[in-house]
Amino acid sequence: MFDDKKALNILKTQLIFLRLRGYSPRCALPELFFEDSPSCIKRNCPTRTCSDCPLIQFVPPERRSEKAACRHIALDETGMTLDRLYQCGNRQETEEAVETWLHATIDRLEEKHPNMLPLNALGLGTSINELAKT
Repeated sequence: MFDDKKALNILKTQLIFLRLRGYSPRCALPELFFEDSPSCIKRNCPTRTCSDCPLIQFVPPERRSEKAACRHIALDETGMTLDRLYQCGNRQETEEAVETWLHATIDRLEEKHPNMLPLNALGLGTSINELAKT
């Protein structure tokens, strides 16, 4: 059974991290969306696996045992994944695809669970946008 509340918290954290330019390139190596975020369970505890991550519910079942399962989340209706974008996309399109997917998935989970506090109710929507401008 998947925990939508944990997933929603992770997704909101990812969106905040993205908006605050947490994925901005700081070195020659490209940063990896989801994997290089503070909320990645393997980053914080290398002995854990992707199957322990709340985002695993968004990964197709046949890809859940992959080393970096989050790369196989379908980010749009065409099935575009981070794995594919890392091969043939550029940074801007990858970031836009991730942000669009995060918004849509957060909205869908908040609609599914109306008792969960929406992102805007936390007062983060405006401050995230303002911080991202700096």
